[in-house]
Amino acid sequence: MSPSVCVIIPTYNQAHLVGRAIDSVLRQTYPNLVVVVADDGSTDDTERVVGLRLGNPRLQYHRNAFNRGRVGNYRHALTHHAHADWVLNLDGDDFFINPGFIADAMAAVQRHGAGQVLFVQGRHVSLDHEPDPAAVVALTRGGPETVLDAGQYFLRFFKTRYFSHLTTLYRRDAALAAGFYEADALSADMYSVLKLCLCHPAQRVILSGTVSAVWFQHGHNSSKSASFAVHLRNFRLLSQLPRMARQRGLGLMPSLAWQGRLVLFSALVYASAVWRRLAR
Repeated sequence: MSPSVCVIIPTYNQAHLVGRAIDSVLRQTYPNLVVVVADDGSTDDTERVVGLRLGNPRLQYHRNAFNRGRVGNYRHALTHHAHADWVLNLDGDDFFINPGFIADAMAAVQRHGAGQVLFVQGRHVSLDHEPDPAAVVALTRGGPETVLDAGQYFLRFFKTRYFSHLTTLYRRDAALAAGFYEADALSADMYSVLKLCLCHPAQRVILSGTVSAVWFQHGHNSSKSASFAVHLRNFRLLSQLPRMARQRGLGLMPSLAWQGRLVLFSALVYASAVWRRLAR
């Protein structure tokens, strides 16, 4: 049997959006797939929206007894509900546009050795609307595939200037051992993936050039916080990674260069958030 895959859909009060996310995952062509909706105690119509789709045997619904928060919900779902070999986290306001994404990703894993691959990462686009069919065809045309060591992925991270949590399919055992989603911060997803790379710097990372999902933009995206305290906590968390990189033998100078790029990256992200707030 093909390796099992679980797509977690964490959600909170997104009844108007979560149905689209669920439907986009259920359209995936990969056969050994489970979809877990992790409802963080929603007070809106989320339970009814999910219930309309529970006739599909691949879909499971779990509602937290209390609100755990964004990252706490990620962690709880991964630990307690995502019982699969490979896991992907698709927030309830985002959605797939490429129904073959998981099948293609798992085929790449098999080509390169399942025991040697940490994760496959595709590409996404940021939109504030659902693309029309013609745009989807154009967006999801196949792109190039790149394979590199996880340590290289880490060191090149700010040079490539690209990260996609919603199209990162990762090995569950490795993620749990690395402490995925244990740090509650704005970039908990990014930190978790980069820490995973440092835990296994010689293993493989597969980067797909194909756009497979939409990061849906709206006024309640957590990434748009303009709080200085939130961004400072985020910077302090990510600043732990260069020290870990040195401990893993990735070199003093490359680690210092990474730290410098982190400072610039963090400043730009915060400035952008403040600018958006002032422009309202």
